[in-house]
Parts: sequence; C-alpha cells; structure tokens
Amino acid sequence: VVGAGWLSDIYGRDKLMVTGAISTGLLAPLFLWIISWGRTLDAVFAQNALGTLLALYCGPLLAWLPMKFPPKVRLTSAALGYNLGICISAGFSPAVATVLFRDFGPLAPGLIYTFFAILALIGMFVSSKIPHDEGGKA
Repeated sequence: VVGAGWLSDIYGRDKLMVTGAISTGLLAPLFLWIISWGRTLDAVFAQNALGTLLALYCGPLLAWLPMKFPPKVRLTSAALGYNLGICISAGFSPAVATVLFRDFGPLAPGLIYTFFAILALIGMFVSSKIPHDEGGKA
C-alpha cells in the first residue's frame, strides 16, 4: 500500500485508482478460481497478485477521499463515507459469497470484486463532476 501511495504521487491518484479498480474487477475472479484449486504455491501467487491490485486502489484512496470534501467538513465526511462503505461491503460480502457459491458454483464469489470495482469507478466518476469550492482536486 505504501508503494502504491508513492506511485500515486508520481502518476496521479485517479490514474492509479482507476487502474487498480479495473484490474481488480477483471482479474480477481480469476485469482479466486486459482485459489480454489487448493495448491499452496498457486494460492500464494494469486493472493499476492490480488493484494497488489487492491493496493493500487487502496494506497491512494486515503489521500484521494479527503480531497473530495471542503476543509470545513473534510474529516467527518471522509471518515463517515469510508467507514460506511467498509461496513456495508465487508459486512455483507461473506453472506453474499456464500449464496453465490451455493447457487452458482465456486467461481461466482469472485464477482463480488467485479461488482465493487464497478461501484468504485462510478463513485470516482460522480465525484469528479461535483464542484469543489475549497477542496482540492486529485
């Protein structure tokens, strides 16, 4: 995550986060499928690759998110938005993954990553259209 944050200082937060979201959305189902094989080295590779892709999004996120709010409400708005998002996604993902696995097979839970990657891209697009009087723009 630290390395991704450093890269975002060089290439821009938006570019790195879009790259991370698209890459995660496309490749995470494949990595979960590889993990399901039950072979240790394959699973370690897939976990590391998935973690790297997630870091491309998560590394710049904590610098990007507060910049989307004016300084007067920045801390509360960023904290509330981030924590509500984490609670909803992390809270319901295990149940959704279980239902997907049961009803559609072992590849289906990987689509949760795709779903949240699409939501992240939509959120980034919408936030770029909101005028910022006092806040920064990534």
